Amino acid sequence: MEPITIIVGIIIALTPACWAPGSKITCEACKAFPAPEMMDPGKRPLSGECGQALGGNVFCKLKRKKKYYKCKDKACQAVTIKNLQCNYGSDREPCEHENRFVFEPPITENPDSEASTSGTSAQIPYYHFPIISRGQETTSETFISSGKNSKNEYHHFL
Repeated sequence: MEPITIIVGIIIALTPACWAPGSKITCEACKAFPAPEMMDPGKRPLSGECGQALGGNVFCKLKRKKKYYKCKDKACQAVTIKNLQCNYGSDREPCEHENRFVFEPPITENPDSEASTSGTSAQIPYYHFPIISRGQETTSETFISSGKNSKNEYHHFL
């Protein structure tokens, strides 16, 4: 073996894993690429039920580790959640479902905002994205910035 091969091998072996870029996926809200992995998920849950639809209104209830991805598109910035795919060794996940979905909806400008008395317009962000129900019926709801609407309460960790 040549000395240069040994030196390069040692440098590569000692390179910290934190320098390696995280994974990237397509945003589930706007379908833009890339949505890079969030290295610090903040207060978001690190694990939960798989949630993959198994048919007949039955969902996978196995506990899975989660990964979060934030869209780079300035008009979207939605957070997509996906089950961690680790299918080897002792860290093997209990099921192989990927099950990705929008965890935090995109932020868009409120089209109903009116100009204030000072002449500037109040730009209050609100959340709007299509929700696909478990029966594959597409619906749509609007989420106001307080995190509540007339039907449900939503929590946003922005």
